[in-house]
Amino acid sequence: MPPTIFRQPLVCPAQLLRAKPDSLMKPPRVGAFHCSTCYRFPMPFRSEFRRWFQKRECGTWRQHARWLLKFYRWRYQAFRERVTATGPADFTAIVLSYKRPQNIDLLVRLLLATPSVGTVIVSNNNADIRLHPWIAVDDPRVTIIEQPVNRPCLYRYALARRSDAGYFIAVDDDLFLTPDQLEHVCKCLREHPEVPHGIFGSQYDSWSGILSVTFCREASMALLHRLYAFTADHVREFYRLMDAMGFHVWHYAWRDKPPTDDVFLSFSGSDYPRIHNVGPFLDCPSSDASGIACFREADFFLRRFDIFCSLRRLKPFHRT
Repeated sequence: MPPTIFRQPLVCPAQLLRAKPDSLMKPPRVGAFHCSTCYRFPMPFRSEFRRWFQKRECGTWRQHARWLLKFYRWRYQAFRERVTATGPADFTAIVLSYKRPQNIDLLVRLLLATPSVGTVIVSNNNADIRLHPWIAVDDPRVTIIEQPVNRPCLYRYALARRSDAGYFIAVDDDLFLTPDQLEHVCKCLREHPEVPHGIFGSQYDSWSGILSVTFCREASMALLHRLYAFTADHVREFYRLMDAMGFHVWHYAWRDKPPTDDVFLSFSGSDYPRIHNVGPFLDCPSSDASGIACFREADFFLRRFDIFCSLRRLKPFHRT
């Protein structure tokens, strides 16, 4: 059964996924940019309701109330700032939804307010939830795909492979960044398109064999996490590495967990991927919740580390 794709009426599907006519593209901008889409449609009530009552597992309700206050202040400020465009709207944003549908509408608004983003593709990878009622934004630049079966994180690169875009940005559904921060990551990819870019990463200590997570600093990393800016060339190399490792379309990695897409993407450039310091960001309270966060699953780190070591042997990078 093919996925159900929702778009604006009178818009040809081929135009949104392939042609990208001028009528659906944001024109190149110089100077400040402000997105009116963020104000035209009210936030879905069901998203706000779930956000109110989904606190962090190890936290108290008082701490959650403080987070809500911080969240609403952050959201208000994020859409008030004027964002300076760093280039044309030639990025396609890809958002995957699984167990946090309450965050998708806000993520779409943040991406639409980013001047470099011309198209947003939202894939509902959880067939048990219909995503459409959770999204109030009605914009011709947004494509929502309701998948007939559950899809893994690797599916974001299948979507990128079908697209004709040259640049992509993908954000996990538990991470909130302002349009200005997203624009900065887009700028970094334009300036150095030979490697993927992000803000979260892991450094590898070959002496101890330990991967340690770090974020918001200017550095090269062994792996990227949570936010990914990459090119069409990286997507092609991603699939080449998958084939070289024997991870074909019917392989368990396309169906089972833990996700390994960030491991393959991190080796898709000509050198180590880079992370950047974009300043303070906001996490969803469910970012470390068991049953929702992927890294809380059994054997998550062990299986990923095996693939990481295999890719290091297949495509070693040499530091200068």
